[in-house]
Amino acid sequence: MSTPEDPYAGQPAPDHGTPAEPAPQQPVAGPPQAYPPAQPPLPPGYYYPPAQRYVPPYAALTAPRRWVWFGAGAASMLGLGLLGLIVYALFSVADDEVPYEDGDYVVDQVSVERAVDKPCADMNEAASILLMVGDTKASVTSLKRFTASVDKIVAAIDDANPNADAEAWRDDWILLADSLNDYADEAAAGGTNAYSMPDATGSRPISDRMYYGSPEGCEVPARVEILDADVAAAYDED
Repeated sequence: MSTPEDPYAGQPAPDHGTPAEPAPQQPVAGPPQAYPPAQPPLPPGYYYPPAQRYVPPYAALTAPRRWVWFGAGAASMLGLGLLGLIVYALFSVADDEVPYEDGDYVVDQVSVERAVDKPCADMNEAASILLMVGDTKASVTSLKRFTASVDKIVAAIDDANPNADAEAWRDDWILLADSLNDYADEAAAGGTNAYSMPDATGSRPISDRMYYGSPEGCEVPARVEILDADVAAAYDED
């Protein structure tokens, strides 16, 4: 049996070229990676403690414990707020209030406050030109002008369907105006007696009770109060 001929016999081997060399690796920028130092060996019989898992600080408080801390903080803030309100109330009472006594009142009826707005402004204007010294006739005239403005306040209160507090306030205005009219009439007749402010319950001047019970801007003016020498002395002490 004959051997088949090699078709490539006598031909040069094909040239596939020289294999390309791999590109050199560029070094990575940055500092070299640091590895923790190896633990030194321990003497026989000694062992390193087992590794513990790292717990971030914020994760140390579990949900229930966080609520406890939040609740404690809120309670502290609430307690401080209440303490501040108590201190404020105590100082307010000490500085601005007097003990509430029988016969005292507070006029906060809206219809009455609106009704007396203009009469009270006229009353304050009449008080601002009140004459306390000098010509007797002029002083009497200024007192009568003031009591006439008080009469308008009384009429305005009556027209506003007053409640009990407003009626008590009205009665104090009437009592004050009557005492001033009596003083003016006595002075016109040549009398020299000093004026005495009517007393409210508790032996304090009626103007004191009216100050705390009157709507703002409609209190007894200071120029009227100091006609009473005792009230004027109390002003000097303050």
